[in-house]
Amino acid sequence: MSNRIIKKNLERLVEVKAKIEVRCLSVPNCTDGADLAARHRYLNSIGIPESSIVDLKYYDYARSKYLALGMKDTMP
Repeated sequence: MSNRIIKKNLERLVEVKAKIEVRCLSVPNCTDGADLAARHRYLNSIGIPESSIVDLKYYDYARSKYLALGMKDTMP
């Protein structure tokens, strides 16, 4: 799935000087490290300052629910 529409909307919001906060989920071994850095570089390149970017920590609360229900753990 492409992020083209999301990126276009972000660029438009920057263009009209809207006050925005971009929240980036950081999932260990999935969307952290170089991927997170690349997101920050892109957002900075279109005019979104670091102060408007929030990195959200991933919580794996579902693990205990899977275990309690006897279900297969599908979490990363």
